[in-house]
Amino acid sequence: MNLSAHQLEWAGLTEFVKATLADSTGLDPRLLHLEITESVLMDDVEASRASLQALKALGITLVVDDFGTGYSSLLYLRRFPVDALKIDCSFVAGLGRDADDSTIVAAVVSLARALGLATVAEGVETADQAARLVELGCDQAQGYLWSPAVPADELDDLLDRTPISLSPAGARVLIVDDEPVVRDLLRLALELEGGFTVVAEASDGREGIELAREHQPDLVLLDLLMPDMGGLEAVAHMARVAPNAKVVVLTAVDRSSVAPGAIANLAGFYDKTSDLSAVTQELAILVGVTPLTQPTRAADANATTEHADLLPRHTRS
Repeated sequence: MNLSAHQLEWAGLTEFVKATLADSTGLDPRLLHLEITESVLMDDVEASRASLQALKALGITLVVDDFGTGYSSLLYLRRFPVDALKIDCSFVAGLGRDADDSTIVAAVVSLARALGLATVAEGVETADQAARLVELGCDQAQGYLWSPAVPADELDDLLDRTPISLSPAGARVLIVDDEPVVRDLLRLALELEGGFTVVAEASDGREGIELAREHQPDLVLLDLLMPDMGGLEAVAHMARVAPNAKVVVLTAVDRSSVAPGAIANLAGFYDKTSDLSAVTQELAILVGVTPLTQPTRAADANATTEHADLLPRHTRS
């Protein structure tokens, strides 16, 4: 939702948003993204900062809209408690044709990463633009490539007809495992399956949390036993820094030895010594990608009979 300069200046804005979330929608505050243009933020830096800090205290996601078209200084940008930068469509339009636009988008993505912010590209209309954004490391995108804006009563039908994974490069995967050979095997298995792109790898839970925050993956493959911070400790943090990611444990630890409450919110639990081909087929079902291989009959049956859990829970024998 967009905020105008007048709304941002309104003294009752924070209480209004808080009351609306609590009384009218029941929406998780993290799922509400309030967008403020760069020029509006810079009209009155101190007032804007105070308003955004009050909204951020509610847990709301704050986004700078039309970034690159205003005149904000990096010093001021660091002072705003924002979560993401939206790259203006005027720069996205020239991707693949205008070297300057590619340079600007790459610079914005690098700047956002340095500040710990996500990036969203506006006005994506072609598959070539989307592919270039993936190459440049942009986290998310919106535009007519997928759909124009639609009335609320048509949204459910649109989502029913749209694949879960909209990225032309497939589902974005973060692998967190302290064994390099395991990470290599997982990457290979995902590449052979098709429909997956490994965007980052980590060797412990703490590093994995930071990479999840930076890349906002669709899928996190998480080992349990790792130095510094293990998988169970990292799970709760993953939900906070990357709320849209599906977290799947892939470990040599027997499921029966893990407290049920510790893994209750996982999307899946797999034995890393099992058939990785079968595992990746089921992961494709989980994230909605089109695999190069076809799921086994057993996987199809599980997808039907265990729909509530999305994935069967594999353990070692």
